[in-house]
Amino acid sequence: MGSRVLDLGCGNGHLLLALADEGFTSLVGTDYSEKAIELAKSIAKDRDLDGLVTYYAANILDMGDVARLRGDRPFDVLLDKGTYDAICLKPAGEDQYATDADADADAIDSDRVDLTVRRDYVASVVALLADTGVFLITSCNWTMQELTSHFQD
Repeated sequence: MGSRVLDLGCGNGHLLLALADEGFTSLVGTDYSEKAIELAKSIAKDRDLDGLVTYYAANILDMGDVARLRGDRPFDVLLDKGTYDAICLKPAGEDQYATDADADADAIDSDRVDLTVRRDYVASVVALLADTGVFLITSCNWTMQELTSHFQD
């Protein structure tokens, strides 16, 4: 399958490896954690799939990193299985993201979180995704209606 797929916040890369097992051949994973990328690369190599899956450490909120990831062709499919949720928990005025311990019901209150990173994330998705592409997001923090309102435009 020739669709170009990007996993935003790929962690250990297992989702992309499962897609490789299903016949996808143009797979890219990115994560801000160098350690996660090292682990993903190691697992892909151990499974002899390192030729089908490419991993990059990158900050998807940085448009320079986004441009490097995109290259000369946008992605047909973007996958997010929790990255947007984590980004939405970044407290306003802080450099660090909230931890799981901070993620109580009030952590998503717009008075306490940094809304700029949400806009940056949406801009990154728009820059990375082909006009006819598919953005598949899984969230445990937002309803479908809330996600739709965040990504509308």
